[in-house]
Amino acid sequence: MRSRFASSILFRINPKTINPKTINRIQQPDIVEIYSQPYRRTTGRLSVTLTREGDAYSLTVATLKDAPGTLYRLCAVLVRHDWNIENADICTREDHQIVDRFLIRPASREAVDEIKFEEMMKDFEHLLFESLDVSAYIAQDAEPDAPGGSRTDSEPTANAADQRDRDVEYTSSENRGRLTLTGKDRPGLLLDIAAVFTKHDVDILEARIETTEDGVVRNSFLTNPTDARFADADFLAVLSEDLRKLL
Repeated sequence: MRSRFASSILFRINPKTINPKTINRIQQPDIVEIYSQPYRRTTGRLSVTLTREGDAYSLTVATLKDAPGTLYRLCAVLVRHDWNIENADICTREDHQIVDRFLIRPASREAVDEIKFEEMMKDFEHLLFESLDVSAYIAQDAEPDAPGGSRTDSEPTANAADQRDRDVEYTSSENRGRLTLTGKDRPGLLLDIAAVFTKHDVDILEARIETTEDGVVRNSFLTNPTDARFADADFLAVLSEDLRKLL
């Protein structure tokens, strides 16, 4: 994702349950306000709000800096802090602001305290504004079989039924290209998909991430219409194959 304007990342479960009185309480930089919920932290270049909704959380990250790989870096922080991303709705507004909505849930089912929130805040700052290697960041303190790593050729091959459930499709109409991915959900899947987009320098303008109750994901990504590479069958084949390996 790239834009010259402000970027706003919103992770939420149900907007109807959010108390509107808590949305605009922080107006000055470098202020921390901790209620029973939400947690909110604002600096000169980043604003983060975390609100608990049952056993899930809504997380809002707003920043003036948007660059290629932003989604990848945000997902890296969430995966390293043991969050599962279940649903997402990503779009680019007419005013060129980018808005990402996610439903996230702690994999460990442990409550989030102020210390964990501040650690996440620091990692958001480091990964978004400093030239850190994302792979090295994810590998810190990681177990050999920890979630979030891309699949390799050494892993077991999916059976015929699983193969039929995995699909990558590209469609184009009215100068709008869309990649649709279908497969089984797993921890770190969106992180790995974002890593492939970053590897191929693919600019994602909009996306919808959906996970069914039986663990099937259907992800739809709107690509930048100015990217002429999507008219190249060879480029599409390579990109599709890299994405299919993750599903």
